[in-house]
Amino acid sequence: MRKNINHAIGETAQDMLNLGLGTSFTEKELNELGVKIPEIKNITPDQIKRIRTKNNEFKKKYGKSYEEFSENVPDTTQGHDDWIEWTYTDKIVNELSKKIEKLRVLIGK
Repeated sequence: MRKNINHAIGETAQDMLNLGLGTSFTEKELNELGVKIPEIKNITPDQIKRIRTKNNEFKKKYGKSYEEFSENVPDTTQGHDDWIEWTYTDKIVNELSKKIEKLRVLIGK
């Protein structure tokens, strides 16, 4: 039965990630559950907008950047959950920014 529960948890976590939402699982735990972290090329414009909005909500909530927050994560369940989700959104936003900058260089803008 444990395998079925892990499978159900893995499917739920996969659905959350596919929608651009975070989970409280670590990357190692997600790998053990068979969850594939979506690559940026699989993210739709609406998901990008939600991710950027969520990233900005964290900045407003804590009044600091992700880097500053990561240096002193509150020792609470909410602080930990926010850190995990913010790590994901920050990574996506940074990867998107780098890709956009490369495109700008290629088209000369």
